[in-house]
Amino acid sequence: MEDSAQRRLVRGRSIFDRVDPTGGDALLSQLSEVAPDFAELVLGFVYGDIYDRSTLPLRERQLIRLAVLAALDPGPTTLRANIGAAVHIGIPAEHIAEVFIQCLPYIGFPRVINALTVAQQFLADTDSPGDGASETPEADRPRPKPTTTTGKG
Repeated sequence: MEDSAQRRLVRGRSIFDRVDPTGGDALLSQLSEVAPDFAELVLGFVYGDIYDRSTLPLRERQLIRLAVLAALDPGPTTLRANIGAAVHIGIPAEHIAEVFIQCLPYIGFPRVINALTVAQQFLADTDSPGDGASETPEADRPRPKPTTTTGKG
């Protein structure tokens, strides 16, 4: 694997572990049985390229993911994993619910009801208050922009 691809995976793994240190690996492992390169795509592209961008803080990126997933209605597994990641980085349950409520005029009642139901079930199953207790200051700060090189000497 070339050096830049390796760095991309390392960056992606670092962010992935901050967002979902427990549940994500199990899913990636399970899916690798049918798609061996899936984990590399998720870690390299989704987390290493997209989620590693520095303009928005991690908290805002996670809230956007929740809104988009509510709109797409991908099913409870994906939405539940991302609700768990949001809680893990310290987003309170009431903020998660509010994201879904703010989607209501654009995506409709059925999708918002589904998203709120998954959130409620997640919080009940994990006995998590989602009160932001695990929030770290880094989750709310924009990350510094990476420096780029043009490769010209």
